[in-house]
Amino acid sequence: MPSMTRLLAEHTELAPHQVEHLKRLVREWHLVADLAFSDLVLWVPDEDPNIMWAVAQIRPTTGATAVLDDVVGESITYEPEELVVQAFLSGETVATSDNQLSTGIPVDIHARPVILDGQVIAVLEQHTNRIAVRALGAM
Repeated sequence: MPSMTRLLAEHTELAPHQVEHLKRLVREWHLVADLAFSDLVLWVPDEDPNIMWAVAQIRPTTGATAVLDDVVGESITYEPEELVVQAFLSGETVATSDNQLSTGIPVDIHARPVILDGQVIAVLEQHTNRIAVRALGAM
């Protein structure tokens, strides 16, 4: 799996302080993944504004994964219906819970912009296992 540092250097025009901000974000994000029962993927814009790259990914240890494949190093191209693209362009959180199934589990997906100094520099995509969340609520 390619490293976050290499992917950022090869594919983005992010400034050093923006890169450092993203590294700080993923340094402790395992806590967020575990508490939210969510797989997290960090997407950054390419030098070509029509492409975004997955530069980091984490799975929760508290429940089943919702993203089976390792996506780090993969890219997506501009598609208006793509949540990551919508969040990046709008600067707003975008969500869907259309009863999507991932590995046979219902999953809610949120795309949250990462904003630094008033500029969207990345998108944090969150895939939440709804069964694990419901089980927690039943306790």
